[in-house]
Amino acid sequence: MPRQSANPWLRWTPLRQLQMRAGLRYVGQTYSDNANLFRIPAYATVDGTLSWAFTPRLTGDVHVYNLLDKVYATTTYNERQWILGRPRSVDVSLRESF
Repeated sequence: MPRQSANPWLRWTPLRQLQMRAGLRYVGQTYSDNANLFRIPAYATVDGTLSWAFTPRLTGDVHVYNLLDKVYATTTYNERQWILGRPRSVDVSLRESF
């Protein structure tokens, strides 16, 4: 477990139908072994979301993960096998409330 982590988000609604959000995800240094000898470096990524309300009940979202396409490790099994975090990727969704 990291000692420090943060996940602040900003939201801006320039129009009634349009909402933009940007967030920073920071995860501090962690260890990958029980003896706390092998360290995994801290990392920070930037995410963003654009939402458009088509109707009061129907909204479309475009979410971009790791906007700056930073390479980072989320865990390791030893000093040679690193499990990398999510690269830049996009999710598109449609939400309906009822």
